Amino acid sequence: MSSRFHFEIATRSETVAECQRLRFRIFSGELGASLESAAEQIDADSYDPFCRHLVVRDSYTGEVIACTRVLSDEDAPQAGGFYSQSEFKIGHLRTLPGRKLEVGRTCVHPEYRQGGAITCLWMGLAEFMLNCSYDYLFGCASVDMSDGGHQARAIYRNARERGLVNLTLQVYPRIPLPKPDSREVEAGIQLSCSVRSLLPPLLKAYLNLGAEICGTPCWDQKFNVADMLILLNRTNIAPRYARHFLKTKNSKPQHLS
Repeated sequence: MSSRFHFEIATRSETVAECQRLRFRIFSGELGASLESAAEQIDADSYDPFCRHLVVRDSYTGEVIACTRVLSDEDAPQAGGFYSQSEFKIGHLRTLPGRKLEVGRTCVHPEYRQGGAITCLWMGLAEFMLNCSYDYLFGCASVDMSDGGHQARAIYRNARERGLVNLTLQVYPRIPLPKPDSREVEAGIQLSCSVRSLLPPLLKAYLNLGAEICGTPCWDQKFNVADMLILLNRTNIAPRYARHFLKTKNSKPQHLS
Protein backbone atom coordinates (compact mmCIF):
# COMPACT_ATOMS: atom_id res chain seq x y z
CA MET A 1 0.00 0.00 0.00
CA SER A 2 1.28 3.48 -0.84
CA SER A 3 2.54 5.55 2.09
CA ARG A 4 0.39 8.34 0.69
CA PHE A 5 -2.49 7.11 2.88
CA HIS A 6 -2.63 6.43 6.58
CA PHE A 7 -5.43 5.53 8.96
CA GLU A 8 -6.13 6.65 12.49
CA ILE A 9 -8.82 6.42 15.14
CA ALA A 10 -10.25 9.86 15.83
CA THR A 11 -9.28 11.17 19.25
CA ARG A 12 -10.45 14.77 18.79
CA SER A 13 -13.91 16.21 18.17
CA GLU A 14 -12.45 18.15 15.23
CA THR A 15 -11.59 14.88 13.48
CA VAL A 16 -15.08 13.51 14.03
CA ALA A 17 -16.42 16.74 12.52
CA GLU A 18 -14.25 16.18 9.43
CA CYS A 19 -15.85 12.73 9.06
CA GLN A 20 -19.31 14.21 9.41
CA ARG A 21 -18.61 16.78 6.71
CA LEU A 22 -17.36 14.10 4.32
CA ARG A 23 -20.41 11.97 5.09
CA PHE A 24 -22.67 14.94 4.34
CA ARG A 25 -20.96 15.50 1.01
CA ILE A 26 -21.47 11.88 -0.02
CA PHE A 27 -24.85 11.04 1.48
CA SER A 28 -26.59 14.34 0.85
CA GLY A 29 -24.70 15.59 -2.21
CA GLU A 30 -24.44 12.31 -4.12
CA LEU A 31 -27.33 10.22 -2.79
CA GLY A 32 -29.78 13.00 -1.99
CA ALA A 33 -30.32 11.73 1.55
CA SER A 34 -32.64 13.67 3.84
CA LEU A 35 -30.46 14.43 6.87
CA GLU A 36 -31.64 16.00 10.12
CA SER A 37 -28.33 17.85 10.46
CA ALA A 38 -28.34 19.21 6.90
CA ALA A 39 -28.53 22.85 8.04
CA GLU A 40 -25.10 22.42 9.60
CA GLN A 41 -23.67 20.81 6.42
CA ILE A 42 -22.81 17.65 8.35
CA ASP A 43 -24.20 14.15 8.78
CA ALA A 44 -24.55 13.51 12.51
CA ASP A 45 -26.89 11.28 14.49
CA SER A 46 -27.48 9.94 18.00
CA TYR A 47 -25.11 6.98 17.45
CA ASP A 48 -22.00 9.06 16.76
CA PRO A 49 -21.11 9.77 20.41
CA PHE A 50 -20.99 6.05 21.19
CA CYS A 51 -18.89 5.06 18.15
CA ARG A 52 -15.20 5.14 17.39
CA HIS A 53 -14.44 6.87 14.11
CA LEU A 54 -11.81 5.47 11.78
CA VAL A 55 -10.43 7.90 9.21
CA VAL A 56 -8.08 7.66 6.26
CA ARG A 57 -6.04 10.74 5.41
CA ASP A 58 -4.14 11.73 2.31
CA SER A 59 -0.66 12.26 3.74
CA TYR A 60 0.10 14.81 1.01
CA THR A 61 -2.83 17.10 1.81
CA GLY A 62 -3.85 16.06 5.33
CA GLU A 63 -7.44 15.75 4.13
CA VAL A 64 -9.83 13.06 5.42
CA ILE A 65 -10.69 11.13 2.26
CA ALA A 66 -12.43 8.06 3.74
CA CYS A 67 -14.09 7.20 7.01
CA THR A 68 -16.26 4.73 8.83
CA ARG A 69 -17.51 4.32 12.37
CA VAL A 70 -17.60 1.24 14.59
CA LEU A 71 -19.96 0.43 17.44
CA SER A 72 -19.03 -2.40 19.79
CA ASP A 73 -21.44 -4.80 21.43
CA GLU A 74 -20.31 -3.33 24.77
CA ASP A 75 -21.30 0.22 23.77
CA ALA A 76 -24.42 -0.58 21.73
CA PRO A 77 -26.80 -0.72 24.75
CA GLN A 78 -25.87 2.86 25.68
CA ALA A 79 -26.67 3.94 22.11
CA GLY A 80 -30.09 2.28 22.26
CA GLY A 81 -28.93 -0.74 20.26
CA PHE A 82 -27.09 -1.22 17.00
CA TYR A 83 -27.92 1.08 14.08
CA SER A 84 -28.72 -2.01 12.00
CA GLN A 85 -31.61 -2.76 14.35
CA SER A 86 -33.37 0.37 13.13
CA GLU A 87 -33.55 -1.25 9.67
CA PHE A 88 -33.61 -4.97 10.38
CA LYS A 89 -34.95 -7.48 12.84
CA ILE A 90 -31.56 -9.08 13.35
CA GLY A 91 -32.78 -12.43 14.61
CA HIS A 92 -30.11 -14.92 15.67
CA LEU A 93 -27.26 -12.56 14.79
CA ARG A 94 -27.46 -11.15 18.33
CA THR A 95 -26.87 -14.55 19.91
CA LEU A 96 -23.90 -15.67 17.83
CA PRO A 97 -21.11 -16.70 20.23
CA GLY A 98 -18.30 -14.18 20.40
CA ARG A 99 -17.76 -10.42 20.36
CA LYS A 100 -19.39 -8.28 17.69
CA LEU A 101 -18.49 -4.99 16.03
CA GLU A 102 -20.88 -3.01 13.86
CA VAL A 103 -19.48 -0.87 11.06
CA GLY A 104 -21.46 1.91 9.43
CA ARG A 105 -21.60 5.27 7.68
CA THR A 106 -18.68 4.19 5.48
CA CYS A 107 -17.82 6.58 2.68
CA VAL A 108 -14.91 7.43 0.39
CA HIS A 109 -14.19 10.73 -1.36
CA PRO A 110 -15.16 10.36 -5.06
CA GLU A 111 -11.62 11.14 -6.26
CA TYR A 112 -10.13 8.26 -4.23
CA ARG A 113 -12.42 5.31 -4.97
CA GLN A 114 -10.10 3.52 -7.38
CA GLY A 115 -6.88 3.64 -5.36
CA GLY A 116 -5.27 2.71 -2.10
CA ALA A 117 -7.70 4.61 0.13
CA ILE A 118 -10.17 1.72 0.34
CA THR A 119 -7.33 -0.73 1.03
CA CYS A 120 -6.07 1.52 3.82
CA LEU A 121 -9.57 1.72 5.30
CA TRP A 122 -9.83 -2.07 5.35
CA MET A 123 -6.43 -2.38 6.97
CA GLY A 124 -7.58 -0.04 9.72
CA LEU A 125 -10.77 -2.02 10.28
CA ALA A 126 -8.86 -5.31 10.30
CA GLU A 127 -6.38 -4.00 12.85
CA PHE A 128 -9.12 -2.69 15.11
CA MET A 129 -11.15 -5.91 14.84
CA LEU A 130 -8.22 -8.21 15.53
CA ASN A 131 -6.33 -6.18 18.13
CA CYS A 132 -9.51 -5.82 20.16
CA SER A 133 -10.43 -9.51 19.65
CA TYR A 134 -13.78 -9.10 17.89
CA ASP A 135 -15.12 -12.26 16.27
CA TYR A 136 -17.71 -10.73 13.94
CA LEU A 137 -17.95 -7.58 11.86
CA PHE A 138 -21.38 -6.63 10.54
CA GLY A 139 -23.24 -3.66 9.11
CA CYS A 140 -25.21 -2.31 6.18
CA ALA A 141 -23.84 -2.12 2.62
CA SER A 142 -25.89 0.16 0.40
CA VAL A 143 -27.04 -0.02 -3.21
CA ASP A 144 -28.49 3.04 -4.95
CA MET A 145 -32.28 2.99 -5.35
CA SER A 146 -32.64 5.72 -7.97
CA ASP A 147 -33.75 3.02 -10.44
CA GLY A 148 -36.53 1.86 -8.12
CA GLY A 149 -34.53 -1.09 -6.78
CA HIS A 150 -33.83 -2.78 -10.12
CA GLN A 151 -30.07 -3.05 -9.48
CA ALA A 152 -30.44 -4.02 -5.81
CA ARG A 153 -32.83 -6.87 -6.57
CA ALA A 154 -30.53 -8.18 -9.31
CA ILE A 155 -27.55 -8.14 -6.95
CA TYR A 156 -29.46 -9.95 -4.21
CA ARG A 157 -30.86 -12.54 -6.62
CA ASN A 158 -27.39 -13.27 -7.97
CA ALA A 159 -25.93 -13.48 -4.45
CA ARG A 160 -28.49 -16.13 -3.55
CA GLU A 161 -27.62 -18.10 -6.69
CA ARG A 162 -23.95 -18.02 -5.65
CA GLY A 163 -24.66 -19.18 -2.09
CA LEU A 164 -23.68 -15.85 -0.52
CA VAL A 165 -26.92 -15.32 1.42
CA ASN A 166 -27.46 -16.75 4.92
CA LEU A 167 -31.16 -17.17 5.69
CA THR A 168 -30.66 -19.27 8.84
CA LEU A 169 -30.03 -16.20 11.02
CA GLN A 170 -33.63 -15.08 10.43
CA VAL A 171 -32.76 -11.48 9.64
CA TYR A 172 -35.69 -9.55 8.13
CA PRO A 173 -35.97 -5.98 6.79
CA ARG A 174 -38.36 -3.63 8.54
CA ILE A 175 -39.20 -2.05 5.17
CA PRO A 176 -38.76 -4.50 2.23
CA LEU A 177 -37.85 -3.30 -1.25
CA PRO A 178 -40.75 -2.42 -3.54
CA LYS A 179 -41.86 -5.31 -5.73
CA PRO A 180 -40.39 -5.49 -9.27
CA ASP A 181 -42.51 -4.81 -12.32
CA SER A 182 -43.05 -7.44 -15.03
CA ARG A 183 -40.33 -6.01 -17.30
CA GLU A 184 -37.72 -6.42 -14.57
CA VAL A 185 -38.73 -10.05 -13.99
CA GLU A 186 -38.29 -10.76 -17.71
CA ALA A 187 -34.83 -9.11 -17.69
CA GLY A 188 -33.64 -11.04 -14.64
CA ILE A 189 -31.57 -13.63 -16.49
CA GLN A 190 -29.67 -11.04 -18.49
CA LEU A 191 -28.99 -8.96 -15.37
CA SER A 192 -27.64 -11.84 -13.35
CA CYS A 193 -25.06 -12.59 -16.04
CA SER A 194 -23.38 -9.21 -15.62
CA VAL A 195 -24.33 -8.48 -12.04
CA ARG A 196 -20.74 -8.31 -10.73
CA SER A 197 -20.25 -5.08 -12.64
CA LEU A 198 -23.21 -3.64 -10.69
CA LEU A 199 -21.69 -4.22 -7.26
CA PRO A 200 -20.86 -1.02 -5.33
CA PRO A 201 -17.20 -1.00 -4.15
CA LEU A 202 -18.07 -1.46 -0.47
CA LEU A 203 -20.35 -4.45 -1.02
CA LYS A 204 -17.83 -6.01 -3.42
CA ALA A 205 -15.08 -5.59 -0.81
CA TYR A 206 -17.18 -7.30 1.87
CA LEU A 207 -18.02 -10.27 -0.37
CA ASN A 208 -14.43 -10.62 -1.56
CA LEU A 209 -13.27 -10.74 2.06
CA GLY A 210 -15.60 -13.65 2.79
CA ALA A 211 -18.70 -11.93 4.17
CA GLU A 212 -22.23 -13.13 3.59
CA ILE A 213 -25.51 -11.27 3.16
CA CYS A 214 -28.03 -11.87 5.94
CA GLY A 215 -31.50 -12.06 4.42
CA THR A 216 -33.35 -9.78 2.04
CA PRO A 217 -32.48 -6.07 1.63
CA CYS A 218 -34.12 -3.20 3.47
CA TRP A 219 -35.37 -0.04 1.81
CA ASP A 220 -33.78 2.93 3.59
CA GLN A 221 -36.12 5.65 2.42
CA LYS A 222 -34.23 8.50 4.10
CA PHE A 223 -31.06 7.70 2.16
CA ASN A 224 -32.90 6.29 -0.89
CA VAL A 225 -30.77 3.14 -0.88
CA ALA A 226 -31.26 -0.59 -0.50
CA ASP A 227 -29.30 -1.78 2.51
CA MET A 228 -27.99 -5.33 2.71
CA LEU A 229 -26.96 -6.54 6.15
CA ILE A 230 -23.56 -8.21 5.82
CA LEU A 231 -21.75 -10.40 8.33
CA LEU A 232 -18.04 -11.23 8.34
CA ASN A 233 -16.75 -13.98 10.63
CA ARG A 234 -13.03 -13.38 11.23
CA THR A 235 -12.35 -17.11 10.79
CA ASN A 236 -13.89 -16.95 7.30
CA ILE A 237 -11.71 -14.16 5.90
CA ALA A 238 -10.67 -15.32 2.43
CA PRO A 239 -7.07 -16.67 2.60
CA ARG A 240 -5.71 -14.42 -0.12
CA TYR A 241 -6.98 -11.35 1.75
CA ALA A 242 -5.74 -12.69 5.07
CA ARG A 243 -2.29 -12.96 3.50
CA HIS A 244 -2.57 -9.47 2.02
CA PHE A 245 -3.82 -7.64 5.11
CA LEU A 246 -2.62 -9.81 7.95
CA LYS A 247 0.26 -11.83 9.26
CA THR A 248 -0.94 -15.33 10.05
CA LYS A 249 -0.10 -17.66 12.87
CA ASN A 250 -1.55 -21.15 13.01
CA SER A 251 -3.72 -20.16 10.02
CA LYS A 252 -5.55 -17.51 12.06
CA PRO A 253 -5.17 -13.75 11.38
CA GLN A 254 -3.41 -11.97 14.23
CA HIS A 255 -1.99 -8.59 13.25
CA LEU A 256 -1.56 -6.32 10.28
CA SER A 257 1.54 -6.71 8.17
